[in-house]
Amino acid sequence: MNIINGIEYVIKRIVLAALLILPLTAAAQQTVAIGHFENKSGRFFLDDWERQIPDYLQDRLSGKTGIILVARKDLKTVLDEHALSMTGRIDSSMARLIGRLLSARYLITGAIHSSRQGVRIDVHIIHTATGRMVAEKSSAPGADHLDKMTQMLADNIAFQLTGNGVYCPRIALKQYPTGYVAAGTTLSLLSTLILHADFKNRQSDYRTASGLADFDPAYESANRSFKARNVMMVLTGIGAAGTLYCWLKNLSPQAVTASAPPVQPHFSLNKEEVRLGLTLRF
Repeated sequence: MNIINGIEYVIKRIVLAALLILPLTAAAQQTVAIGHFENKSGRFFLDDWERQIPDYLQDRLSGKTGIILVARKDLKTVLDEHALSMTGRIDSSMARLIGRLLSARYLITGAIHSSRQGVRIDVHIIHTATGRMVAEKSSAPGADHLDKMTQMLADNIAFQLTGNGVYCPRIALKQYPTGYVAAGTTLSLLSTLILHADFKNRQSDYRTASGLADFDPAYESANRSFKARNVMMVLTGIGAAGTLYCWLKNLSPQAVTASAPPVQPHFSLNKEEVRLGLTLRF
């Protein structure tokens, strides 16, 4: 009886371990192929993004835990062998073909858009087995922020596929140093007040000088103090203008923003429990 109980105990442990390991493996290992991004903006200077975005995403996703990337050359080889184009539109049958031939569970493609508000990258995460798609977006006020846009997309794609990391809804592009500029302006103002008091004392000295020998040195000293005070006054004015400029800029800081999907899968594992569910965004 003890032997039977021991065997049952071992079997239960094996089953429990399998239940814990299989979901973790499924969640942690996702094979991904990165396809073409089409420039739909009508802006020719964004044509380079068609090449750069897949390269950026390939580089950034390669360092993500749980992401296995299909080499771009392998994807191109498969498409060439089946007379398909890297720049063609990916439909569900094409996605299934790519998934089957490259053992890729997900295919990533997208498009580039431009408007008065800036530029936007739309990413389509296609489940190759079903053809179903989940969208990710990254928007920026100008075309100078491709690096941050693709970094955000890589982080959010990895979060969507593996649950690892944190979803990134926003990256501030620039924070103006209002506090530092204000501190410098305050020091300039104090220096101006000190120099002004010194000028007044020296001015009083030369006005009260009784002899020519005393008058000329006192005048030169007051004149130097006068010039130093005026220079510091100009610097204080520049500092005050800079402080106001930084403060106004920080009232509406520019940022790269993402569109969070309304429903996301959630998976977590620790020593005490396993959690599997959905994260809802309202």
